Amino acid sequence: MLSRTSRARLRAVKLVDCRAVVTGVSAGVARTLSTLDQAPRDLQCLPTLREGLRRCLLARSEAQRPAAVAPGR
Repeated sequence: MLSRTSRARLRAVKLVDCRAVVTGVSAGVARTLSTLDQAPRDLQCLPTLREGLRRCLLARSEAQRPAAVAPGR
């Protein structure tokens, strides 16, 4: 179960239209979080800081990519 402070931080992240990413989470802990009824479903848990940064940078570059234009337009 997440602490009250953690839940408040997750709500704040949602208010500014962002996603929370937690790194350094073992597979067992991530599995446990996913089975809890009160665990936030939009919390992304990754095993390493490197993986967290890689995913964030990839998402950022995809968001900045211009939308594809249909042929003939």
